[in-house]
Amino acid sequence: AANRVAKWNGTAWSGLNSPHIPTSLTGMVFMGNDLYVSTGTTTVANPAYFSKYDGTTWTMLGGDLGDRGVSSLAVIGSEIYVGGGFTSINGITVNNIAKWNGSTWSAAGGGLPPQGFGIGGPRLAAAGNDLIATGAFTLASGAPADRLARWNGTAWSGFGTGLNNNGTAITAAGGDIFVGGAFTTAGCNSSPYFARWRQNIWTGTTNSDWHTVTNWGGGSVPPANSGISIGSSNVSISTADVTVSSLIVTGGRTVTIGTGRTLTVNGTLDLSNASLAGPGTLVVNGDLSLNQGSIAGLAGLTVNGNLYLNGGTIIGSGPVALTACRASALVGGSGTSFINSPLTRCVNASGTYRFPVGSNGLYAPVELSGVVGTGNFTVEPKTGAFSGAATGLPANRLQRWWNTTASGITQGDLVFNYLDTEVVGIEGRYRAYRINSGTAELVPTVLNRTTNRATVSGATSFGAWTLAEGPATFEQLKGRITTPQNRPAGRVIISLTDSLGNVRWTLTNPFGYYRFPNVETWKTYTVRLQSKRFTFASIERSVDFTEANPDVNFVSTDH
Repeated sequence: AANRVAKWNGTAWSGLNSPHIPTSLTGMVFMGNDLYVSTGTTTVANPAYFSKYDGTTWTMLGGDLGDRGVSSLAVIGSEIYVGGGFTSINGITVNNIAKWNGSTWSAAGGGLPPQGFGIGGPRLAAAGNDLIATGAFTLASGAPADRLARWNGTAWSGFGTGLNNNGTAITAAGGDIFVGGAFTTAGCNSSPYFARWRQNIWTGTTNSDWHTVTNWGGGSVPPANSGISIGSSNVSISTADVTVSSLIVTGGRTVTIGTGRTLTVNGTLDLSNASLAGPGTLVVNGDLSLNQGSIAGLAGLTVNGNLYLNGGTIIGSGPVALTACRASALVGGSGTSFINSPLTRCVNASGTYRFPVGSNGLYAPVELSGVVGTGNFTVEPKTGAFSGAATGLPANRLQRWWNTTASGITQGDLVFNYLDTEVVGIEGRYRAYRINSGTAELVPTVLNRTTNRATVSGATSFGAWTLAEGPATFEQLKGRITTPQNRPAGRVIISLTDSLGNVRWTLTNPFGYYRFPNVETWKTYTVRLQSKRFTFASIERSVDFTEANPDVNFVSTDH
């Protein structure tokens, strides 16, 4: 028989021989190896309001509570705080809050006032070394405390303007306090029935040093499991490394990580119109959301969750590493929101991986898809024409290049995005060049001049990449000459003259077609017509001849 208290050993349930525990359990906590259980109702004969189980025997401690139920329990160190409807214990005035050290009872200051008929006692939670209580009270030990109060071991204090109605449930996690109840506002905020108090709020009242205790609203430097809000002034991390569970920076404030220091955020980091600066290192084990914020000058940034640019920027020579092997792990990127740092992403065969990079204020992203293998791929954006050793690289080249490295990847498709202002020479002749060991290799490229995208498929080696004028090719310049009724105009003499005055001749065939084979592309030619049978509104046309050039057609003005 379990009698309302039972133990699960991972395989089976067993009872704890607790015949005196009624149905209204209100709390269970461990202190050391002992289990303590509280109830809201019991019987005078068996006062089990507060009971201890040492693994073998139950001890009923509730007889000291004056026949009053217990509403909540909380453990701080080697002491248990008990909340309930009692006002005294063994002649000691405790006013609804009492402390049990394992052998004796004592008061927590002046305690809390009665909660009112039918409400029961306050609900308790431990937040570090502090006891937090919520309930129907408006005073704590005589001081204002609207339904939420803190006991620091010496005195009671409130939480600002508190709650506008009763709190009925409370817990603490990550340095924050969560309260549920019948209220609709918490402090000055609309917060119907549920609210969070951010325990560790930076005030910066003394200086900018993170490790100065008087700079924190809680009166101590937050522990590593704390959720932090910074909005009142700037912060400097210089005397020691910092680890937090979450961090929100707002209001245009800046958190500076000093030389050799590391800020580790185990949860989410949110920069809302705020900034984070180096020269230290940042590690985010959850998600990083910039939200119009900025990061600059870090020695290194690692994000193990998702990276949301959200209108923000990252700039600096220190590398940025995104370790999640998901194409969706990076969101955002635009002409005003990009990464001006070497960006490394974990990639695999699934999806298209975006590298929203740029430099010198210009956005020049790269995309990687069709990956063979799994590993890391790095893109570092560079401004200006490639100026290193590059035998075979044409002089007319893009004022932009990208340095890439790959590990664990044997093949991939690349897309390079550029701006019109970066083009030198004839854009239509641009092709991708890969530079390795001082030699530039022309790589087959699909160029889209409308979208400013150059695509390279099936790259099997990487390194530095840029775009430059590829060598001219020799194509067929052709067309057709017709009458206004679309009848062929045969035996029309056609001349093709280049910029040096060299002339070639041909005739249209009986169907009106003509062609000049092996014409060098990316030059300007004059096409001229001569005919005794047909007249033309214009007998010559200047043609900038390109690859895949459209036909050069003429229509006569007569039959």
